Amino acid sequence: MRRFTMLRTAACGFAVAAALAMTAGPAHADAVPKLTAFSVSASAVDVTYGDAHITVTMSVSDPDATGVGTGDVIAHGPKRGYNPAGHLVQVGGTATNTQYRADITLPAGKAVDYRMDISFLPANEFALVDLQSQLVASGWAYHTVASVSAVPAAPAHFTFHRDVAGGLPVIIVGWDPPAAGQPIASGSTVTSSGCGTVKSNSYASVWFGSVPSGTTTCTVTVSLTNSAGSSPPATASARV
Repeated sequence: MRRFTMLRTAACGFAVAAALAMTAGPAHADAVPKLTAFSVSASAVDVTYGDAHITVTMSVSDPDATGVGTGDVIAHGPKRGYNPAGHLVQVGGTATNTQYRADITLPAGKAVDYRMDISFLPANEFALVDLQSQLVASGWAYHTVASVSAVPAAPAHFTFHRDVAGGLPVIIVGWDPPAAGQPIASGSTVTSSGCGTVKSNSYASVWFGSVPSGTTTCTVTVSLTNSAGSSPPATASARV
């Protein structure tokens, strides 16, 4: 009698399992977010006289989304270095079919063929989704070419002073920014005497380390640069 009861119970269990298997259907796989639209506000900009501002708009379809995704659009150049970017914000649509916008500032003085690169993280997820491959395969335009048409003017109105950086003495030489309407510099080339060793230089100043301990005559010759070339050199001296 006990054996019969055990067999009967097992048979009922198999019947229930079979019924569940017949009604459950196949397992549901998460849908992959899909890039459905992408555009850049300008395919070419002039950054000779100042920064340029572009806007990227894009749409993402994700039937499984539980909220709005986050990410950035990065403007990559062909060389390593500073890559301007804009954060994606929702400007329309719903969680499952969202419209995004990213505003990007391209720096003055640098002629670069920028390629837009999407970094996208769906809501409540922990891994980025590769929308970039979808963008490249789509055929939509995703480049902006920044151009520079004139070299900067020579630097003027130099200033010299001693300071301390990282606990060590430095000499800092600066100059005025370009006048309104003049081409913007993105860097500089510097030669010097009596100032020490160049630690860093930019479009606005040059810093010297290993400076003489006593008062010295610091002489610099500076040319400002951008992607179009170099300004005429300017020379200045001061006792510091």
